Amino acid sequence: MDIDTLLKVFIVVIGLAVVAQAAMLLGIYLSVGRLSREVQDARVDFKSKVDPVADSLKEILENSRATFDTIGANLTDVMQLTRDRAGRIDEIVGEVADRARLQALRFDHLIQDTVEKVEQTTSVVQKNILAPIQEASAVIRGVRSGLEFLFSRRTPSRPAEPAGEEQLFI
Repeated sequence: MDIDTLLKVFIVVIGLAVVAQAAMLLGIYLSVGRLSREVQDARVDFKSKVDPVADSLKEILENSRATFDTIGANLTDVMQLTRDRAGRIDEIVGEVADRARLQALRFDHLIQDTVEKVEQTTSVVQKNILAPIQEASAVIRGVRSGLEFLFSRRTPSRPAEPAGEEQLFI
């Protein structure tokens, strides 16, 4: 197999690996976006359900002071539930962000490892294959030049005698 072909194969394999990793990161990005939209939708849905309840509670409080303690207890429960859910949503968003960071770090480490391996492979190919080939080629060229010199039947040519006036010019 030719060195150029081997290098092209390695480059294609590396390219496919990078494309696969990019696809995975795109999938992670899309998943995080989808989760963010779902959290936002849940927040809006929750708000739309809580706002009418809060308004109703206000009317009840104004109209009926007798049930104030009961309504106050219910309101406290709703607020606690709201805080708990908001805390859970914050935890989920934090986990997603941490996972995304971890995946980005893994992807960066994978790219660095791939680049190092390509550089090592290139160095090994140059050291162990290309250098001996270049040396052998130089030796073969030298032997060829020597053999051509030995076996060529050239007669040394004498320089032509200068004409009369040319001898005087010197």
